[in-house]
Amino acid sequence: ECFEDEKIKILMFLGFSEVQTHMVLEGFPESGGLKRPIFCALTDQNQRWPLRGLIEHLVEEHRQWTGKGA
Repeated sequence: ECFEDEKIKILMFLGFSEVQTHMVLEGFPESGGLKRPIFCALTDQNQRWPLRGLIEHLVEEHRQWTGKGA
């Protein structure tokens, strides 16, 4: 499993406006020991995906963006 050995946190925005979502993203602390979660939102593309598939996709995408991919 791609996320079995990691303590991955995912925060999904449901029912928030774009402005509210950006406020959270911009206001998330960069320091203080709080590890930044993977942020996501429900989209037309992912709304019918099984949760496991969505998590696997988000983790892989995160690894690609952060350079931690295999």
